Amino acid sequence: MFKLFRKENCIQAEVTSFIQQEKYRRKKADEFIRMLSEAIPYVAEEVWGMRDKELVIDDNIVFQLEDKRFYLIEERNDTIEEVEMLKGQLYWRSVQVIMNYAKDMIEDIQERDTGRNRLVAEMANLTQQMKNSPIITDINEKVFRV
Repeated sequence: MFKLFRKENCIQAEVTSFIQQEKYRRKKADEFIRMLSEAIPYVAEEVWGMRDKELVIDDNIVFQLEDKRFYLIEERNDTIEEVEMLKGQLYWRSVQVIMNYAKDMIEDIQERDTGRNRLVAEMANLTQQMKNSPIITDINEKVFRV
């Protein structure tokens, strides 16, 4: 009889521990989603030059740029749910997809940053070559001569 109560107490302790840890994990995941939700509209417009209202994250998840929220689209149930309102496995699968998208987005930004820095460096080099060119010097003298 005492073993039965010990098992019940053990199960209850495990469940209680899991629930507390899940609340912490959920809080961290929600903070990540909110932080990313603030960054994506800026990246979409300023980095990618997008003017769309919706960004497709994968087959089932979209990001609405106007209200800055992720949505899970379930075609078989014909439902659309905000990711932060989901529970359990659906929520965590959605978070994983969003995290994978964030990794890809960061890689893309880093590649664009490198490319744009190269472009500006080449532009500065070309500008210096043009300033040193006698043809450009002659044009500037003619243009600015009074």
